Amino acid sequence: GPDDLSDELRDFYPRFAANYFSVVAAWYGALRVGATAGDVFQAAESRRNPRLLDFALNPGHYLHLDEWLNSPFTTGSRSVLKSGSAVQADIIPVSRGPFCCSNVEDGVVLADESLRERLSRAYPDAWERISHRRSFMQEALGIRLDASVLPLGNTPGWLPPYVLSLEQAFVERP
Repeated sequence: GPDDLSDELRDFYPRFAANYFSVVAAWYGALRVGATAGDVFQAAESRRNPRLLDFALNPGHYLHLDEWLNSPFTTGSRSVLKSGSAVQADIIPVSRGPFCCSNVEDGVVLADESLRERLSRAYPDAWERISHRRSFMQEALGIRLDASVLPLGNTPGWLPPYVLSLEQAFVERP
């Protein structure tokens, strides 16, 4: 917890981590089938406090073999995010103050209504888990999600401020 931080970090880290979570929530809020990757980038960038953090790389990328080779999440990108795309919320923050780190890294599939319907019929157990994850992100964490955003990991969007104090997590407030 905060008592374990150095004096230098005690003031800086909570602001750094809270800003990072806000960036992640904005990224998720802009993500959807039909959005441009540039719009998603801009949503994340609009929340980033440049006095607290920079992005180490692109805020997000495709999954698997295309991971960082050709990420569309760049300033002004006109690449349209398509149904069936597998992307990752992998926004690596670089501290502008004392060294510290924080990380949310989640796999997500984008699916239009037709693909969602096919997935729910063909893989009802997986669909139930995806539905629970969506509910967790929206209801517990306050992260807005478009219907086309299907989280794949077990802790999507979840960011405890202190890694050894798992009873707390950042949430978005309206």
